[in-house]
Amino acid sequence: MRRSYVSDVRLMPGSWRDAQAGLLGYVQFVVGGVVRVDGLTLRRTRRGRLTLSYPIKKYTAEAKFHVVCPVNDEARREVERQVLACLGLETVV
Repeated sequence: MRRSYVSDVRLMPGSWRDAQAGLLGYVQFVVGGVVRVDGLTLRRTRRGRLTLSYPIKKYTAEAKFHVVCPVNDEARREVERQVLACLGLETVV
């Protein structure tokens, strides 16, 4: 069984217009009971899959970085799975 480290997940729905463009809402959650992550977006891809997008800080058009993000693809999938499960949603492949 996978260890659960995502809790206190909250979703603030986007507007109807946002949803038409695939942006379903804004997500925040707590990791490991000690760090709050905020400012992620919940999106539906063109193929219908639900995914999280992580915030990016831009210094200039060329200089930008993720404020917070999973350490690898496996971690990204697991965080996404746990957040969606807390919201009562499932990914669509």
